[in-house]
Amino acid sequence: MMAITRHVCPRNCFSTCSMLAEVENGQLKKVTGDKDHPYTRGKLCAKGLSYVDQVYHPERLTYPMYQKTKGSGRFERISWEDAYGLIINEWEQIDRMYGSLLPVGLYKYTGDLSVGHYAPEEFFSSIGPTTRIVGSPCASAGFDAATYDMGGADASDPETMTEAELIVIWGANPAVTSVHSIHFLQEARRNGATIVLIDPVLTKTARLADHYIQINPGTDGLLANALALGLIRNDRHDVTFLERHTNGFERFYEALTSLTDQDVLRVTGIQEKALARLHTLLASSRRTFHWLGLGFQRHVNGGQMIRCVNALAAVNGMIGKPGAGVHYAHADTWIFTNQTAFFKEHLSEENRILPLNDWLEFGGMHLDPPLKSLWISCRNPLIQDPQPARIREYLKEIPFVVTADLFMTETAKWSNLVLPVTTFFEEEDIATSYWHRGFTYNEQAILPVGEAKSDYTIMQELAGRMAGRFTYPCTFPTGLSKRSYLNRQWNPDVRRQFGFRDVHDAFAKQSYPQTPYTAWTDRVFKTPSGNYEFDSGLARKNGLPALPVHDEATRAPQPEGMLRLLTPHDTFGLNSQFRETRTIPVQKPAVFLHPDDAKEAGIQNGSNVQVQNRHGSLLLTAALTADVAKGVALIYQRSGQTADDAVNQLVTVQSADMGEMVSGSKGIAYYDTFVEVRPVSN
Repeated sequence: MMAITRHVCPRNCFSTCSMLAEVENGQLKKVTGDKDHPYTRGKLCAKGLSYVDQVYHPERLTYPMYQKTKGSGRFERISWEDAYGLIINEWEQIDRMYGSLLPVGLYKYTGDLSVGHYAPEEFFSSIGPTTRIVGSPCASAGFDAATYDMGGADASDPETMTEAELIVIWGANPAVTSVHSIHFLQEARRNGATIVLIDPVLTKTARLADHYIQINPGTDGLLANALALGLIRNDRHDVTFLERHTNGFERFYEALTSLTDQDVLRVTGIQEKALARLHTLLASSRRTFHWLGLGFQRHVNGGQMIRCVNALAAVNGMIGKPGAGVHYAHADTWIFTNQTAFFKEHLSEENRILPLNDWLEFGGMHLDPPLKSLWISCRNPLIQDPQPARIREYLKEIPFVVTADLFMTETAKWSNLVLPVTTFFEEEDIATSYWHRGFTYNEQAILPVGEAKSDYTIMQELAGRMAGRFTYPCTFPTGLSKRSYLNRQWNPDVRRQFGFRDVHDAFAKQSYPQTPYTAWTDRVFKTPSGNYEFDSGLARKNGLPALPVHDEATRAPQPEGMLRLLTPHDTFGLNSQFRETRTIPVQKPAVFLHPDDAKEAGIQNGSNVQVQNRHGSLLLTAALTADVAKGVALIYQRSGQTADDAVNQLVTVQSADMGEMVSGSKGIAYYDTFVEVRPVSN
């Protein structure tokens, strides 16, 4: 008998797609998009369409695995009871030696953003003091920037872009990373909007744009400053908004007055006609929608660049208008109780906080006491973190490492204990988006494959076995069903945002705002002054520039003879996920180069090249294209399967300028890594 169940994709993606699954005789047969969802409208990407293959993939983990020596590959199948016994035995020894589980660390991130997958954070907060590796490698600088300017990152609903007269996309590639937003971009164009893409790479999104402007990486802030100055000098700034709702505008304007178009053209690399066109478009637009990509702030000056674009939008009063404003991301729907606790974990006074950048630089053995055990979940650092070979050495030093995952990832291979987890078709859950404001309840469609268990079940069963055996008693709930656990995460903010009284009211349902939300319509900001702050006292207090002004001296200098490495997402991958899926095409790893750079290095199209720096090297195929700016080497993230051929082995461990305030650690300046590309003999 065929049954239809409702689901929501929980990946770290703008869309959070609503899905329908066809189940027959307890087997998942097909996954389709839900046509009734107002945002995703029944469309799925290639990754979403591959889920049936992922669920039943022959390489999927279906029972616990243990190896005494990490990296040996000599795994043996064990029972769950033995797995729990190993964990408790190791942790009991730690507790006896140190009087707590402080040397036990949690290393988790965004592989699954469902509410139930915050159970590990709650568990690790229920066993006394532990160590938390905190920080966002991908977005924290931008969130800090919005906090300095407006008191927090808020964003209007994507539907509001259909009311825009001008849409400026700064470094985002929604044709790949936010495919469901394309509908609204197209509708905006039909309504007469002009779309401008500013990016070092001529991406797929450029096909939708009226104007494409190729810019040198790390210089967008300077361009934004020049455009703001042009609006002011041409009397196109919003005097009323600036006088009533901002602080520090005069100081900001004064700091820009020495800027010349010649400076902008020289540093940014854009054409004079393109700059003039941007001045004209911004001056004539009554509603300008600025879309900021996440990659845009992965520079040592990334947060400051976000502040510069925010300031551009503020100068002509675009903040608080439908069809206008600055759109980066929001956390309005991440309001369930265990999620809000996660966002504050870096403020904990009980736990030991290990900022991500410190972990990447030093590992965990320098701490006092050192890390003795590490739990890794929803994360694959031996592919995704900078210099994964270094992370591998850190894992080798830690006596007992546990990884919970769907597959034997590179990180799992360097763990002692590997625990098989469920897919979202095998458990109830809830997932919401950081882009739109929809809610979808995820039903359980099938029983867990093999012996797989959800993160919540693992934490619950482990907690039940810890009772009475440790210095600090474990307070994680042990007698609740998954649905009851989800109900514990309900609070007044959840009820107000989504309209459901409790989890039972929400079961198998979805909600979506009837009226698109516009951020900051009251022009009351969450800053200390209640105004938009061009001059941020909080930024000054934290040792940062108070004004959102580009400083060329803070941009990462490009060494002679080297190219800046950019590592964006591709269509078929999401960080290191979906590598095993057979329905997704395998692409030959390549480095994309501008023909002029290739000619200078003696590189032919299709030839083998060595991409290298002091951290490592990769053997790749050269693909020559003017779609990539001069001075750039582009390698898509999905290239490489191990710590030794992952593109991130080349990435320098260095911090962005911001990120600590919101996440506890500065962001990572992925895009300020430089490489040498040399031809090699075929």
